[in-house]
Amino acid sequence: MLNIIILIFAAILLAGLLYFENMNSRKGVLPVKTLLSWAVLEGEGHLCLGTSGFVGVVTSKRKTGRQGIATIQSADLGKLLLIGETETCGACLKWAARELYQLEPGPTAYAHMDEIVAETEPGSGRLIFAPWIYGERSPVADECVRASFINLGANHSRAQMTRAIYEGVAYNLNWILESIEKRFGLRPDPIRVIGGGAKGLPWLRIIADISGRTLETVPYPRETAAVGAALLGAVGMGIYPSIEALRILSEPVL
Repeated sequence: MLNIIILIFAAILLAGLLYFENMNSRKGVLPVKTLLSWAVLEGEGHLCLGTSGFVGVVTSKRKTGRQGIATIQSADLGKLLLIGETETCGACLKWAARELYQLEPGPTAYAHMDEIVAETEPGSGRLIFAPWIYGERSPVADECVRASFINLGANHSRAQMTRAIYEGVAYNLNWILESIEKRFGLRPDPIRVIGGGAKGLPWLRIIADISGRTLETVPYPRETAAVGAALLGAVGMGIYPSIEALRILSEPVL
C-alpha cells in the first residue's frame, strides 16, 4: 500500500513539473514553491525565509522593474509574481552560528540562537546590522555592497550582536515591503511565510513588529518545492480546476 501511495505521489509530482515546464515561464522552482504559501489570489503576498529570501505578491498586471523588484510568471498562467529578493537572509544566521557560537548551522544551533534573541531587549543596545554579506539584489541592486555592524562598542554583548542580525535582516525585508507599496501600490497583509526561517518564532515576531504586518506560517514551510510541484500536478491532472481552487486547502498555523 505504501508503495502505491509513493508511486501516486511521484506521478503527481512529475505531472506538476511537466505542467510547469510547458508554461513557457521562468525556469526554476520559485513559482512552484510559492504555491504552498496559499497566497494565490490577486494582491496576496508571501515571504520566503531561506538562505536568501524574497517577498512575492500576486498580480495580474506586469510591472516595470524598479529597485531590483520585477514581475515573473507565476504558477498560475493568468497571473504574475512581483518579486523582491534579498541575497542574504538565513545566510546571516548561518554566519552567526559559525562565527559567534562555533556551532554547525542547523536546527539545534538556530533554536539556541532563538532563545538568546527572545531574551535580549529589542533594539540590541542601539547596535545596527546591515545584512549584505553577499551583496544585494533589492531594494538596492549592488553586488559589491557588504555587511557591517554599525555603532558597535565594547559595551555590546554577543547576544546583542545576534539580535542585531535578526533585526537587520527584518529591516531589510521591510524595506522591500515598503518599496513594493510605494512603487507599485501593493500592500499584502497578512503575509504567508515559507522557508526554514518560518520555524523561528522570535524572528517572525521581530519581522511582524518591524513591518506592522500579520505573519502566518504554513504546516510544512521547508517542503514547499516538493509539495508545490505536487499541487501543481493535481491542477494539471484536473484534480483541482485551477490554482485559485487550491485556496480551500489553506491551513495557516500562526
